[in-house]
Amino acid sequence: QRGNNRWRSKEPHRQRRLDSPGVIYGEVVRSEPLLDALKAMLPSCSGRKLLNLAKLGAVYYRQPSEQRFERLGNAFLPTGEEPIPPIQDTLVEAGGELRVHTEPRRYPSCSSHSPDAWVQRLRHVGEDFVVVDKPAGVPCAPHVSNAREWLAPFAAAALCAYL
Repeated sequence: QRGNNRWRSKEPHRQRRLDSPGVIYGEVVRSEPLLDALKAMLPSCSGRKLLNLAKLGAVYYRQPSEQRFERLGNAFLPTGEEPIPPIQDTLVEAGGELRVHTEPRRYPSCSSHSPDAWVQRLRHVGEDFVVVDKPAGVPCAPHVSNAREWLAPFAAAALCAYL
């Protein structure tokens, strides 16, 4: 039947997981700050690498009472700005689950342009819209493993510098 969803598990908190290299799932054993939970989950990774993954938007969290994973961090925050409170201070609850993309897709063309070069790419700034000359290799939407290297955060930083 068309109305049945074959992929949904009978258990509300379990999802069908596809084997994917570089994606690791782990249950949160006790309520604690995100960085501590990540260190317990991935002891072979340095704290600096784990913090960079979290800031990049490569970490997702599913609360114990929820069915969906939510990306931690703000995909629209201009690059170089820190969220308040800092992402590493985010508390995760026991019984929740983390999904970490340990090998996020990177876009070198995003950071190869200086902030001034991004301002020069603003072709029109109006009250209702902005026209940006997007460089090749810069994605228009965030990748599942990388929420910071895409057009909107760089254009937002350029707008802040422009205004």
